[in-house]
Amino acid sequence: MFLLSVSCCHKSIPNITAFSDHPFSKESGFFIVHELRVPEGDPEAGALIVSHTGSGAVVRSTKNYSDIITAGHLCHTPKEFSIFDDEFVVFDHQGNYYKSDLIAISYEIDLCILRINYQKPVIPIAKKDPNQGSKVYMAGFPMGVYHPNYIHFFDGYYSGTDYGGNSIWTFPAAPGSSGGVVVNSYGQIVGVVSAVYSEFSHLTIGPGVEQVSMFIRESQACSIEKICYID
Repeated sequence: MFLLSVSCCHKSIPNITAFSDHPFSKESGFFIVHELRVPEGDPEAGALIVSHTGSGAVVRSTKNYSDIITAGHLCHTPKEFSIFDDEFVVFDHQGNYYKSDLIAISYEIDLCILRINYQKPVIPIAKKDPNQGSKVYMAGFPMGVYHPNYIHFFDGYYSGTDYGGNSIWTFPAAPGSSGGVVVNSYGQIVGVVSAVYSEFSHLTIGPGVEQVSMFIRESQACSIEKICYID
């Protein structure tokens, strides 16, 4: 049996409000592109050598700048490529793009912070890790799939944290997911995507609350002029 509701006699049709049950704040999420280009002075100056993509989110902001956290390996330049120019460009949810600069990196816990000279909304850090079995959420750009007004949403569960402070979550990830922040049901950051088991892509690994919080604290005094290498 079907029920059909009809509006008549000049009565107004009620507005239907759409809502989202995924707590990630898309206005704070960014698609990140790390490019290596031929330096000035070379006949092929500006030519693209290689490009890597990832995800990230704003963790600190003032009226003059915003700091975006992402995976450290996305910001790393191997020694054999050190002769080339590093360029970081980040794209927001609406398709706007911004030049960004590296201000802090940790190879040990695989975290990095890029700075843009614009104020953007911040995603807060949780005070503690979730309970085992708690629902967690992630949004980002796996496989470098980015289009304006698109962001890809995932969810899973928190498995636990190892002795090194790395957390494991049960949602899928792929290249391009690196640096995406993991949030709890309150929209607070509980980790950052770093790696995935190649044999089973639904086990995703990354630094948890303690490591992320420490990295953000220790990078407070870092700047474009004073890049911090945090171990």
